[in-house]
Amino acid sequence: MIRRPPRSTLSSSSAASDVYKRQGINAEYGRSSGARMPKPAPHREFERVPGPGQDDFNAADPVARRLATEQRNRDHWVLVEQAKMVRESLKECYRREGVNYQQNCADGAIKYMSLVAKLKAKEYGPMVANSSDE
Repeated sequence: MIRRPPRSTLSSSSAASDVYKRQGINAEYGRSSGARMPKPAPHREFERVPGPGQDDFNAADPVARRLATEQRNRDHWVLVEQAKMVRESLKECYRREGVNYQQNCADGAIKYMSLVAKLKAKEYGPMVANSSDE
């Protein structure tokens, strides 16, 4: 449990401020001040595997199906995060440019809409014209 100094103590030289000094940087993670934080794992690179519809895909192999599903999910979430980053930069552009946003932010808007269209095509399949002319 992390000890906190009383709120009435405003002096930096008080005994209560020494509590923070003794806790160390890693105390909030439940470690002693001598312990080191784990290093972040480097970006993991995944080998591309054949997916459904490709020649090398073996639908009878459950491991191959699982790897293809995980790859499809990773690809989907990468697209989602890319769209979020472009959307945030587009919002900043709108705020920065003011009334000139249509002219100055057009490239970002086109990029964002292409990413959204790509996401929707992956989620819902290719758009097919309605055949309700019967």
